[in-house]
Amino acid sequence: MLNVPVIMFLAALAILAGVVFVALGRGGELGTDTASWTPTSGGFMNMAGVQVQLPPTTMIGYDVHATLDELQWLAQALSDRNAQVAALRTEVARLQQERAEPADAAAQMPSAAPPSGPADAE
Repeated sequence: MLNVPVIMFLAALAILAGVVFVALGRGGELGTDTASWTPTSGGFMNMAGVQVQLPPTTMIGYDVHATLDELQWLAQALSDRNAQVAALRTEVARLQQERAEPADAAAQMPSAAPPSGPADAE
């Protein structure tokens, strides 16, 4: 029966052989992980959808390219939403101004007083 030092020596020899094999360039390389992730499709996303959106992961950590694509999409979506909010605020201000103008015009018009003329002189 083999004793422990012999088994340890064989394990160390196997590890050393693997290191030499890899150092000589015959160990192969890790393949690049191409995640089966597609960027979020366009369209409206509410804040609840943004909160549950998780970055796509790989075997170790996050998929850098997919995460950057997602962050760029979110930045563009927020920019579009801010532009839409600004346009709606401008429209509301214009409508409020139009609504206030007729009331101002009616207040500035002189009241209809009865005409004074020769009939009143008698």
